[in-house]
Amino acid sequence: MKSQYTAVDPASSLDATTKVLQPSIGCPGSLTKCRKPTSRLYQESLDLEDNLRYCLPSYAARHLDQALQGDIDAAESLLWSAPNSRRGEIALLFYLRGSSPKLQQTVLGGAWSSDHLEVLSAAETPLRLKRMFGATKCPLPDFIPDPVQLWRGSDRDGLYGISWTFRRDVAVWFARRIKRQKGKPMVFSTIVPRKDILFYEDGREEAECIIFGRGEISRFEVDSFDENEGVRESASSLAEAAPAHSLASYALPVSDTLAV
Repeated sequence: MKSQYTAVDPASSLDATTKVLQPSIGCPGSLTKCRKPTSRLYQESLDLEDNLRYCLPSYAARHLDQALQGDIDAAESLLWSAPNSRRGEIALLFYLRGSSPKLQQTVLGGAWSSDHLEVLSAAETPLRLKRMFGATKCPLPDFIPDPVQLWRGSDRDGLYGISWTFRRDVAVWFARRIKRQKGKPMVFSTIVPRKDILFYEDGREEAECIIFGRGEISRFEVDSFDENEGVRESASSLAEAAPAHSLASYALPVSDTLAV
């Protein structure tokens, strides 16, 4: 049975685009993903586990066995002691092993919060990423209504992202940060059934909601909001209703594009 991984020379030169296909660089005999095999998930998990045991530093690898046995404290220690470049693969391993939803929620949530690009790279496809988030069976707060209005602050191409929030002020804050970095910020809004939220995290008071399916989307110029909106403050109430000055509404086209 063919392995999913093949050894490469770590000294070989890599350009910036290589990281998408080769997320794990920096240990002797590091492994890079090649063509997707036809092997079952169990074999894939064994290959990935061997890879991590070989490449993780000893102070991180020592937590692996206990973590795989379901110890949440060990899983957290494993994740936070591992190099950032390995955290996406760690989250994928717990998914492939069919770990408990709570354990997957802990590991995937931590990896996504700190290193979302590594999670995207490890998942490889939108379908697998969706399944990873779905496997966490993340509980939602009771105060989230059904349906719920969600917001997203990004640039003009950011409507395809999976990371939204029910706090409009948070979306405006992200849009204004983008304006300072590269201009053309937008705030998007959509209304989805509560069940479409596959993952919820509020550790940084961002009320982040992960969704893969969206209905009609409205977009707003960030400058149409009050200049004080988007100042980061703690809030427990839901976002206000959309203002009346929507610039456009349209149905989200089918796309495999993933953005955060």
